Amino acid sequence: MTKRLICLILSILMIIPVCLFASCGGKTDEELEGDITDAASKATVTLAMYLLTDQHICTPEELAAIKDEKGEDSPEYIEAKGIYDAHKKVESEMNKITKAKYKVQLNVYWLTEEEYYTTIEEKMIGYAEEVAFKAKAQSAYETFRKEQRKLNKQITDLEVWYKFVEQYPEYQNLIEKPEDPDDTTVETEAETVKGESGFIELKYPDEKKNQVDIIYLGGYDIYTKYVNNSWLQALDGELKDGDAKALKAYINAAFFDAMAIGGKPYAIPTNTAIGEYTYLLVDRELYTNYYYPIDELDSISSVVDIYDFLKDIDESGLGIVPITGELGLTNTHFWSTSYKYVVAEVLNLEKAKADLENGTITQKDYDSKVKAAKDTFEKDIKDGKSYYTKNDDGTYALVGKFFENMEYFSYDKSSKTYALQKVTALPTNQTNYILSAEVYVKADKFVTGVTYYTADKYNNYTIAEITEFAEGVQYYKIDNSFFKKIDQEKYKADSGVVFYTKSGNEYVKAVNLKAFDDKTNYYVVSDALDEENGLKDMYVAYGAYDENAVYYKSEVTFTPDEFSILGSGYAKDEDPSGKLDFENVFSGNLDYAEQLITLKKIEQNGYYNKDAINSADRNFATAIIKGGPQDIAKYADKYEVVVLEYPRADFSKMYDNLFAVPAASANLSRAMSVLTLLNTDAEFRNLVQYGVLNDHYTVSTVEIDEVEYFEIERLNNYYMMDINKTGNLFVAYPEEGMPVDIWKNAKIQNRDSLKLMLSGFDLNTLASPDLELIDAVAAISEEWKKQLDACETVEELEALLELAAIETENLEVLKNATATNSTNTHSLSVIYTQWFNSKYGTKK
Repeated sequence: MTKRLICLILSILMIIPVCLFASCGGKTDEELEGDITDAASKATVTLAMYLLTDQHICTPEELAAIKDEKGEDSPEYIEAKGIYDAHKKVESEMNKITKAKYKVQLNVYWLTEEEYYTTIEEKMIGYAEEVAFKAKAQSAYETFRKEQRKLNKQITDLEVWYKFVEQYPEYQNLIEKPEDPDDTTVETEAETVKGESGFIELKYPDEKKNQVDIIYLGGYDIYTKYVNNSWLQALDGELKDGDAKALKAYINAAFFDAMAIGGKPYAIPTNTAIGEYTYLLVDRELYTNYYYPIDELDSISSVVDIYDFLKDIDESGLGIVPITGELGLTNTHFWSTSYKYVVAEVLNLEKAKADLENGTITQKDYDSKVKAAKDTFEKDIKDGKSYYTKNDDGTYALVGKFFENMEYFSYDKSSKTYALQKVTALPTNQTNYILSAEVYVKADKFVTGVTYYTADKYNNYTIAEITEFAEGVQYYKIDNSFFKKIDQEKYKADSGVVFYTKSGNEYVKAVNLKAFDDKTNYYVVSDALDEENGLKDMYVAYGAYDENAVYYKSEVTFTPDEFSILGSGYAKDEDPSGKLDFENVFSGNLDYAEQLITLKKIEQNGYYNKDAINSADRNFATAIIKGGPQDIAKYADKYEVVVLEYPRADFSKMYDNLFAVPAASANLSRAMSVLTLLNTDAEFRNLVQYGVLNDHYTVSTVEIDEVEYFEIERLNNYYMMDINKTGNLFVAYPEEGMPVDIWKNAKIQNRDSLKLMLSGFDLNTLASPDLELIDAVAAISEEWKKQLDACETVEELEALLELAAIETENLEVLKNATATNSTNTHSLSVIYTQWFNSKYGTKK
């Protein structure tokens, strides 16, 4: 290569300063090649991409072992080698694209589920430990440098560094060595990299030990776990300003809504068909023959609206099945939930304790982790989130739960006294105190005026308002040894402190005390350490963070298709941002009862035959079908199609297949560029999905209604990926066996889809719901569901529904659960209303 050609290349690249062009004539070919490589390689990035597959891809070592054991011509080796070579070739082709577009080298790892999550989690944990260790090293270095400066103001940075690494050799590679101003030697690394052709190629950095840049995630549990562990990076900035903003044009907004945790998305969802339609097929000839107006069919929203026609068909004697298909309720949403308790990892110090014991971290590091957990705990409690501890019997106790008859105290630092609070809910802006369980002793004799308590199995002592002991109940009082006579000059009678007077051997509360009587001795429960009498501080913080406790949180899942006495109805063309109400389904505000009765009539009168939809002669008057446009196309010749329910985003399905960028990534922006390519570029998307064209698959075209569609044929099984786990479905060719026009129909489905009124409502990131209220509603729902299922006739059902409306109308549980302005801020209806108003405003 001549100097003139090299200078020309430098000019074309436009990646080095003009002064370098001017100096071309004074440099050797080798020096110029080094300049080109060095300058052009500055922006190169190596990324580690992890994909989930069902195929095991052997390592070179595993291949060699199979070859030695089975032989080069064995089926086992041929298959393993074919799979290995296929994936290496796909990786090579992927790199041709990413290197050309983004100067990104991809190291791609295909792993089976058995090894996938373990592998990436180990790396992300390792990265977090690495970051913590670096921070520890930097902190130690800064402290060391300050100490050395105090000892010797003339010491250089280089001398400090040498002293530091001598004392802390484990940190040597983590603290950058300062330059030596007297060192005139320059260590140079060979910058020139040439390919097989002899041309200069860009240099790419090595992948770091715990680097992981692009990962696939499957499921809500995994997604929230990774976010809560701080393993993923928020993507809001990239989606707004980076290459990735193009994703908004390719992926339905409802999917991105679902990704938001704390207002930020941490993953790229897989764009796929949203929900499904519920169609009603109506035989147009029969319908008009019975004088029903065909142009009013669109107003039908449930079987209630079609019942008279079904009755006419049954009575016609034509032998036609009135209705078939998937019969059921429409446009009804049940507020049914399930939940489980999971360890709140953000507060869990088990690993920190183990690290402290084995010397991995110092006591100072551990104390810092305790403080961070305590701060998180206190902030979450103020934000309305609940934590639980696990009892010995396997049940869970809410931390800091308010009990109506328990005594709660506040503490005054200036007077060092505890004042009794008259509250109906625990204040969240202060520390609340109760008397320690050690204060109470069993009482065996009733004395008028003494305050007695009962206790549950969790040592919650509440006041028993009694005039005598009830048989079979264990009562407690405050042990006499914990009373302390006060110095009246140090207290105020009306300060809220609970004072007692002594009557015989018992202590009685001094009620409505406005001023002290000089002739009377007053007592308090010990509120300060009294070394002389050995009394202890018997007020303890209630619901305070305990570093030795294992805390749990509730994880709630919506199950809107399962019956609940709480429900919502909506029109089939509901405003996409319409608010769902919380209603008693038996009330007259919903058409639930009317639909249920109509369905029972259809069943009792024999109008319904589930399997008639599959008959060859299509001998039915109406049918209900769930699916997409492709599922009803074959009925268009005979039946009018009515949409009973438009597709709505299924909140839970949106988390099934995600891609994310971990905190351990070397370059967020470049990783997002690759993910954007995967979800918007057909060439790259199909390469990742099907492998190399003409090696692993072929493509042909099929014409339908004068439109050409792509159809693929796999050539071997060496490269096999699940189409749902490799990005935006609409950019990929349909898989073998799929209708070639499936994406066309899916796009129509998405265009027609309505936003689920819960889309983006992630209950687990908001105030924690009242689980006792949820349980109470579930118990009521279960009881009424049993009675509904037991009804055998229309008459029985009508009578029961009438009774249900009366008996449930004034239930306090339902009033609490349905009120949107309830004082119970942990009611599901209140949480939902607050979320909805914050997102959409108070419009209805």
